[in-house]
Amino acid sequence: NTTNPERLTCQTAGYYLIIVQILWDANATGRRMATLYGGSKGIAEREIGIPLGAVSYPNMVVSTIYYLNVGDYIICQVYQSSGGALSIGNNASWSPEFMMVRIA
Repeated sequence: NTTNPERLTCQTAGYYLIIVQILWDANATGRRMATLYGGSKGIAEREIGIPLGAVSYPNMVVSTIYYLNVGDYIICQVYQSSGGALSIGNNASWSPEFMMVRIA
């Protein structure tokens, strides 16, 4: 999708399994959040806190089953509160991944 590359757009109406998987860079402060939106409506969310002083590479998966009509779209937004810039890790096999598959 060259016009809106951040979107997954439905081509066939039905129920979809929608998944996002993220590996955050190491940081010992704050919270991490990922939210899936169907258009402007939040449809699934996950938030994790980082134990104070625990430097780790937290990962998260958010998934849901949601009905989509042709032309409906899904986006994912992420948020972190570490107090500084924090990237999402890049692993060719599993981060970041954003996908959907029609199941019915």
